[in-house]
Amino acid sequence: ALALALGASFSTAMAEPKTADPLPRQDMRNKHTLGDKTAHPLAGTEILIELEVKDGLGNTGRSQHYRVRLPQREFRNPANVMMAGLRVLLAKDANMAIPVASGLERVMVVHKRQIRDPKIYQALKTLQSDLVQKQDDASLNKAVGTMWDIMMKMEEDIL
Repeated sequence: ALALALGASFSTAMAEPKTADPLPRQDMRNKHTLGDKTAHPLAGTEILIELEVKDGLGNTGRSQHYRVRLPQREFRNPANVMMAGLRVLLAKDANMAIPVASGLERVMVVHKRQIRDPKIYQALKTLQSDLVQKQDDASLNKAVGTMWDIMMKMEEDIL
């Protein structure tokens, strides 16, 4: 399991009730949400999560670790299912660039009928070439994002 920080802290502060409401209202100034994380490269993987809360006096409490599976997008295009797996491999381990490039070739062969747009096919070929030639961190991070963009375009084409 991965320990993953998703870049958000959660805190809520209770405001003094201004009226005689039966339930106190939350002060929304300190409330943070994560938003949609299904585009995150590790969506669908199992992680360990620990909750931390801090009250208005600065006291901090932590939960025990919980094993959870991050939410993921459900793809209609079978090529995207394969690409999502390749994307996770690349996001977890930069040394997987060459195997991911080979996997993209397999996606293009096995799912040729689902890749209707020639621009998408060309984007996949370019991505495959980049993975083989450019293996610095910036290029690999860009490749993970590019894979998502291509997957979203293929998903639109299947609708």
